[in-house]
Amino acid sequence: MPLGAARSNSADGQLLESSQNTDRIIVPIPNCSMMVIMKLTTMFLFLFLSAPLSIAESPKELIDRAFGLIEDNPRARWSFTRTDYDGEITSIGHYDPRLAVAKQWNLVSIDGRIPSADEIERYRKERASEGEDDSGGNDQYRSLMKEGSATLIHETDEFWLFAFEPVGDSPEEAEFMASVDGTLKITKNDEYVASIMLQNNKAIKPGSGVKIQNFFTLMEFEPSQPGGRVLLAGIQVVVEGRAMGVIKFDELETVTWSGYEHVLD
Repeated sequence: MPLGAARSNSADGQLLESSQNTDRIIVPIPNCSMMVIMKLTTMFLFLFLSAPLSIAESPKELIDRAFGLIEDNPRARWSFTRTDYDGEITSIGHYDPRLAVAKQWNLVSIDGRIPSADEIERYRKERASEGEDDSGGNDQYRSLMKEGSATLIHETDEFWLFAFEPVGDSPEEAEFMASVDGTLKITKNDEYVASIMLQNNKAIKPGSGVKIQNFFTLMEFEPSQPGGRVLLAGIQVVVEGRAMGVIKFDELETVTWSGYEHVLD
């Protein structure tokens, strides 16, 4: 303490320091003030942590832009490898739009073996019959969502997660989708669609004597390069249920697309 200074107790027990040589007075913060600050801090943290999720723009603008990054017609410009697994057999095929239409699809292997000529021909017919639905386009995926139904439900430093109401193109599909919930994940880095997931929220009865207890679909997407067009990378479908009450079915199918190469403008 400086020479000539005096020390005394304040009314609430805190020390006061004064000096006869200066007008400076040091008054430590009273205990009651500390309690107020702690309460205010606690209240602020509670309000901050429980605040509703938000983004800087409307969900529709973000979602429309993210879907707009998905390549509209991959078969027209990209070659790629497609791998199918149905729970038992793995088949690998390759697609190249530069070849004649009848030769664009080629079956490379079935469970690691070289396929026969008949198997290759059957594979080409199956792929051709799928049309553009094979690797999709932004309109195909965007049409799964009911307009205006997207709601932000979770957010991290890496992505936004939206819940949405799935819809169908026909009355039968619409009835099916009425029992399904959808979620959409959009990355924060390049703001592209990372995945779309569909999961039933109750048992589905699509036809007489058929009851689906578990329906799950996951579609995943990846950019061709950082900041590039976004392409379908994989689909996983799980369907479990019973037919006629006694026949149990459990179907699993995965399809992955890899080795994309932009070969035509």
